[in-house]
Amino acid sequence: MTLVQLVTDLATSQRLRDAGFPQDTALRWSMQYEPHIPDVEPMWIPVAFNEPILCAAPTAGELEEWLIEKGTIEYIMSSESEVGILYSPDKRVNNCRNVRAHTLVSALAALVLAVAG
Repeated sequence: MTLVQLVTDLATSQRLRDAGFPQDTALRWSMQYEPHIPDVEPMWIPVAFNEPILCAAPTAGELEEWLIEKGTIEYIMSSESEVGILYSPDKRVNNCRNVRAHTLVSALAALVLAVAG
């Protein structure tokens, strides 16, 4: 498993940043380049410390902690091919919604965007 599989992708991370998600996560999207290898294009990668930092690269745990602080998560269900999260944006039982995605980190990111938006 690579770091890219453990955090939100770059586009989602930028959307989370723009929605106000905290940027003090353990990993961040940062530019990596190899000046001594001229044929290698610079690319954004999740790292613990590096410059320049573009935005946070939150893990599922960091997204879940933020949602728990907000009191949003009601129920997480998982199968081999999909993760679903039942949540209530206003904490009313009769107003529950469901977010589904292929991985827990992407489902939690979608939920954070729904709550923050």
